[in-house]
Amino acid sequence: MFSPLFAMALNLSPLAIGVIVVATVLVLGANVFFGIQQRQEQLNDQAKK
Repeated sequence: MFSPLFAMALNLSPLAIGVIVVATVLVLGANVFFGIQQRQEQLNDQAKK
């Protein structure tokens, strides 16, 4: 049940895996952060009306 991507990751150095993990976490974190910001702005706009 190994995905090809996981098999490729095994061939990478630990440093490369670490960089990929950090980049993924940053991207996901940014998506969540901006999503929450946009939601709050929408709620603020609705509250003003």
